[in-house]
Amino acid sequence: MNVKRLVFALVLLSVFVFVACAPAPTPTAVPTAVPPTKAPEPTKAPAATVAPTTAPAATKAP
Repeated sequence: MNVKRLVFALVLLSVFVFVACAPAPTPTAVPTAVPPTKAPEPTKAPAATVAPTTAPAATKAP
């Protein structure tokens, strides 16, 4: 009777040690929905640059 209990305790202990020391399972690649991101704020258009005015052509005085 004591032998049966001893064998049972050893089996139970070895199963416990095996489970405790087993490496953690690697996570499976479960596709998850990507949360929608907020659209980027539209940037202001750069101010239109005014073309430099050309100086009026010098005219000869008569």
